[in-house]
Amino acid sequence: MKKTGNIVSCFVLFCVLTVLPLSSLALNPSQLTGTIDDEVIYLLETLPPDEAFPDASVIVVLDEKVDEVQADGTRRSTLHEVFKVITEEGKGYAAVEIGYNAHREKVSIEYARSITPWGKVIPLSDIAVRVSTPYGNYPSYSDYRVLTFSLHGVAIGSIIDYKVVVEELSPAMAGAYASTFYFQGYEPTIISRFLVITPEDMDLEYSVRNPLTEMKPSPQVSRKDGKKISLWEYRDIPQIIPEYNMPPLAKIACNIRVTTLSSWKEFITWWNELKDRKTEANDAIRKKVAALTAGLSIPEEKAAVLFSYVEGEIRYVSINLGQSAYEPATAPGVFENQYGDCKDKSTLLISMLEAAGIPAYYVLIPTRDRESMTEDFPYPFQFNHCIVAIEREKGYHFLDPATETYPFGYLPSTNQDRDCLILKGTKGVFAHTPLARPLDNGALQQQIITIRSDGSIAIVRKVSTFGDYGATDRATYMDYGPTELREHFERTVTSLDPRGKLTAYLISDPFDFEIPFTRTYRYTAERYCKRAGDLLMFPLPGMSYECLTPPPERRRYSLEFPSVSFLRDEAQIILPEGYEVYYLPTAMELTIPSYEFRGAYHHEENSISYHGELILKSTTVPLEAYPGYRTFCHDMERGTAEWIVLKRKTK
Repeated sequence: MKKTGNIVSCFVLFCVLTVLPLSSLALNPSQLTGTIDDEVIYLLETLPPDEAFPDASVIVVLDEKVDEVQADGTRRSTLHEVFKVITEEGKGYAAVEIGYNAHREKVSIEYARSITPWGKVIPLSDIAVRVSTPYGNYPSYSDYRVLTFSLHGVAIGSIIDYKVVVEELSPAMAGAYASTFYFQGYEPTIISRFLVITPEDMDLEYSVRNPLTEMKPSPQVSRKDGKKISLWEYRDIPQIIPEYNMPPLAKIACNIRVTTLSSWKEFITWWNELKDRKTEANDAIRKKVAALTAGLSIPEEKAAVLFSYVEGEIRYVSINLGQSAYEPATAPGVFENQYGDCKDKSTLLISMLEAAGIPAYYVLIPTRDRESMTEDFPYPFQFNHCIVAIEREKGYHFLDPATETYPFGYLPSTNQDRDCLILKGTKGVFAHTPLARPLDNGALQQQIITIRSDGSIAIVRKVSTFGDYGATDRATYMDYGPTELREHFERTVTSLDPRGKLTAYLISDPFDFEIPFTRTYRYTAERYCKRAGDLLMFPLPGMSYECLTPPPERRRYSLEFPSVSFLRDEAQIILPEGYEVYYLPTAMELTIPSYEFRGAYHHEENSISYHGELILKSTTVPLEAYPGYRTFCHDMERGTAEWIVLKRKTK
């Protein structure tokens, strides 16, 4: 099994991982004849030693999925997983979760067992199985269930062996089949196998992504009893070792997409049928739109207030597109319930915009943690999110009403720079969401710093945040009560200086999206400056610059950032009476393709000013550019660590 799991429609497996000492399998696999599959026995007999996989928590002995597809598109999916636990962390694989849609799917456990290192087979206990409804508080999504089971008696050296069946009662798309399978994940795999059994006359389209060296992407095809069997099987697949800010697994792991669709037209027709008449407004919606837009004549202004209403007043249920269902709820239903997932909040927003005379459309999009959309391959279920587009004279304005703390003009970074599909009338239009400017996402820090002759300081600091930074701040501060807010600022001050003492604080209204979110606070710090005779020395407070990802000596993958961004500092340092500037850090300017940094001090009559700016210009640092990134980070951190030195004036 892989960390992301292999997806069978809404079928997702999750397991927990970590790293400790190794152990060898003590059992004799031949003793298990008649209890365990012959193939599994053979694989256990020929398994390499644990030491061959120093970075693994388990060895994936067998990872097999079999999809039996019927002519109407329904399928029976069987997942067979066998792991050997080789670290303490690997025991987490004994806990399994299977998500499914109870309205159209049925899940059963054919068997599940653990085998101790001494050969004892421990079957799954009935009391270790349960079914839960994660979204039980939202009746519209109660069809989504999670089957959970946990095997006991698992130790280092144990074998975990289970087979689960997911059977569709009705297909997501009538007459169509589509699925994804990952051959590679975060653990080493001995055998990874994917079989698709279809009627002999059913054509199967496929696309192998990120194929391994010497891998044959085409399947072995055989026929039996009027069925066509397509088999992909690979052996000895290396694990992907995670690292900070690596690309999503879908971009680097060997995986396959299969479908019976031959064109996007079939998918677009299906989606149009699902959304048919869902956005029609009723009197209650029209009345609300009229009230919200009263006195407004500019479409952009109307769109802004309607977006703010749906974003702020309709509770968001965080469930991925398709996890519960693909069909949107009706706009009146969402308006009445006052909650919805991404497709349902989009439905209401489209309805309200259209009621205000503003045409708007559904947009299906894979978020940044997914692989990019593949326009050249009509795989229908690669989208995990739904947003809204308003047509402009030049292009589209994209809106994500599933957010809660973003202003009208800013699309969350998870949706930026992504290929997407706009459902415009009965047609589908392929489009690309824009990447925001760096200056639209980040923080501006402004300080007035008074240095006292005894070495203490008094600071007034104002921080304004924009884009994703602002949304994060709003989400943080909007729930604070008075005591929590004060304690938060006290912690902030002591994190800047252990001697710091908060004297005042103020935040802007987190729900006022017309202005950047700001927090302003005052504090003092005793003995901040170091004294050496007539000299006072100190670093600029709260101005440490560092790269978003610490730069180790080498990497395995490109660096991926969630968005472009900026950090800007402006400071005025008021000198103590009787002192003058003895030394100022030198100005710096560093530029590489992905980053820019500049910082400079200027001496005025009784003060020093500082201006600094760090700009992340790209969301990706290719592997070949990483040495330059690392040098940039080290040079910036060393250069900004210099101290200011003041000297007592001579009489």
